[in-house]
Amino acid sequence: MPKTSSMGRGIMAVLAVGSRNAEGLAGGTVADIAADLGKDRSQVSRSLRVAEQEGFLERAERRSYNLNWSLFTDAQLLTEQRLQTDGITALEGLAGETNEGCFLGVLSGDSTVTVGERIPASSNMVGSWLGRPYPAYCSDAGQALLWEASDAEVRTVFASSAFVRHGPNTPVNVEDFLTRLHEARGGGIPSWMRKQNQACIP
Repeated sequence: MPKTSSMGRGIMAVLAVGSRNAEGLAGGTVADIAADLGKDRSQVSRSLRVAEQEGFLERAERRSYNLNWSLFTDAQLLTEQRLQTDGITALEGLAGETNEGCFLGVLSGDSTVTVGERIPASSNMVGSWLGRPYPAYCSDAGQALLWEASDAEVRTVFASSAFVRHGPNTPVNVEDFLTRLHEARGGGIPSWMRKQNQACIP
């Protein structure tokens, strides 16, 4: 059986701390993490100490380790910045090639929010979608953002969604949404689009 590298051990230790946080526990001591991983305490101690030095973890009271959320906040801010630069560049190119309105959206809860748009001068579109949330279960943007999500992930996103009817083709529940998503992934014409071209119209 191949040995785990020091980097691999460090990642395992960070993930173990994250798992405890996800379960609502207040981090974990070296003994806690070693027990969770079934590893030697001295080895786990070194991994946790290095992870703390690199900014992935922080020490709390009673010598317990927690995830350093500032690192994840910085990563989120960096992602948003990339969306505003690379994303807008891609939108401009796509709008120029297609002469159609193009939009950049993100998933926020069970809604999609437009964070970028490029509308050609020839377009008859009135108003802007920037900053406006719209239910992900009844928009093409919602399907696009959940295109690579597993069924379990989709069900989690819509776990508390009421599936309010916004038009004649609004999905009635998450299973209906998943059926349509699977059809769209298959490359054919979904059954609910054979007579109309939209999931629902705002």
